[in-house]
Amino acid sequence: MRDLLSVARKDLIRYARDPMALVMYLVIPLLTGGLMVVATGGGDGPAPKVQLLVADQDDSFLTRLLVGGLGQGRAGDVLEVEKADEVAGRRRLDAGEASALVVIPQGFAEAVLKEQPVRLVLVTNPAQRIGPGIVEEMLSLLVDGVFYVHRLLGPELRQVFDQSVVRGEAPSDADVARVSASINRTVRKADRYLAPPVIRLETEIVKPAEGRQGPTMPFAFYFLPGAISMGLLFAAQGLSGDVWLERELGVLRRAVTTPLGMVRLMAGKLLAISAVLAGISLLVLAAGIAYLEIAWTRLPTALAWSVATGLTLTAAMLVLQVHARTRRGASFLTFAVVMPLMMLGGSLFPLEVMPKWMAAIGRWTPNGWAVDQLKAILLGRAGPGELSAAFGLAAAVSVVLLGWAGWRMHRVFARS
Repeated sequence: MRDLLSVARKDLIRYARDPMALVMYLVIPLLTGGLMVVATGGGDGPAPKVQLLVADQDDSFLTRLLVGGLGQGRAGDVLEVEKADEVAGRRRLDAGEASALVVIPQGFAEAVLKEQPVRLVLVTNPAQRIGPGIVEEMLSLLVDGVFYVHRLLGPELRQVFDQSVVRGEAPSDADVARVSASINRTVRKADRYLAPPVIRLETEIVKPAEGRQGPTMPFAFYFLPGAISMGLLFAAQGLSGDVWLERELGVLRRAVTTPLGMVRLMAGKLLAISAVLAGISLLVLAAGIAYLEIAWTRLPTALAWSVATGLTLTAAMLVLQVHARTRRGASFLTFAVVMPLMMLGGSLFPLEVMPKWMAAIGRWTPNGWAVDQLKAILLGRAGPGELSAAFGLAAAVSVVLLGWAGWRMHRVFARS
C-alpha cells in the first residue's frame, strides 16, 4: 500500500508542476457549458425579443392596424415593435441597436385594398441572423395572408375601407354594418368547406411511466452531463499521455526490473488519475447543481459515476497510447478518437437535439452511454439495480482495458 501511495504522490506532484493542463481540463467544460447555457437563454430567464423598427410613411388606418398587430398576441412575445423615421431607423440599425427596419411606403394601404403591386422595404442587421430571419418570415406570412383574404373577402373589404383608408379615417358604423352582412353571406357559402373541418386534430398527453417521473428541468440541464464528459475526455487524453514522459525518463524500464512491478506502478497511477478526475467532476457538478437547483443528495452518486467512467475513458486512451510508435503519433491517434466521440456522444450537443439516427449511434459510444446514465442519476431516475449494473459494467471494461494496456507496457512499450 505504501508503494501505491508513493507512486500516486509522485504523479500528483508532477501534475501540479503543470497547472495549466489541469486548469484546461476544468475550464473547457465550464466555459463550453456556460456558453451553451447563455446561447439557449439559460434556465427560466425571459426569452430575448427581436427589436423591429417600422417607418410608416403611409400613416393610414390599415398601416396603423398592421403596426399595432405586429406587437400583439404571439407576435408580441417575439417582436418588440417601435415606430421610427427611416433615416433615424437606418442609423440605429447601423449602430446595432435593432434587428430589422421595415419601411412602409406612401400609398401602401390603397395599393393593398385595390390589389395593386406595392413594395415593402426590409433592411436587416448583417450582424444578426435569427432576428432578421424571424421578421422576414412574418412578412412573408403577411403577404400570403393578404392574397387569401382578397380571394375570399376582397370586394366586401374594399366597400368599407376604400375611401376611409385613403382619407386616413376609421370606417363609419353604417359601412361596417353593410359589409358585415355581405361577409356573412360569403362565409355561409363557404360553410360546407369550413364546417365541419376536413382535418380534425386530436391531442393526447403521454405521461411518463409510474415511478420514472422526475423533476422538470430547463433545457440548460441537458448540457451539464455533456460538459462533464467533455472534461473527462480531455483529461483522459492528457493523463494517459503521461506514460510517454515516464518512458523517456526511464521510470517504466526500472519498474519492469524492480520489485515495484508494472501492476503496482499502474495501480498507483490510477489513484493519482482518480484524484484529478474527482476534482474536475466535483467542481463542474457542484456548479451545475447549484445553478439548476438539483438536490445535493445526488452529488455523491453522480461524482462516483463520473470518476468511474473517467477511469474507463482513461484506460481506453492508455491502450491507444501504448500501441503508438511515437509520442506525436499517439497524440494524433487519441485526438482522432476523442473528436468523433465528442461530436456523437453528447459532449458538445445534447443527444436530445440530435437527429434520431445520430442520437441512436451516440448512445452506443462510451461517453454517450455515460452521459445518459449521469442524466438519470441527476434526475433521480436511476434505481439501485440499474446503478449496480452500470457501475459493474464500467468496472469490468476498465479492468479489461487496463490489463491489455499493462500487458502491452510490460512486453513492448516499457522495454523499447
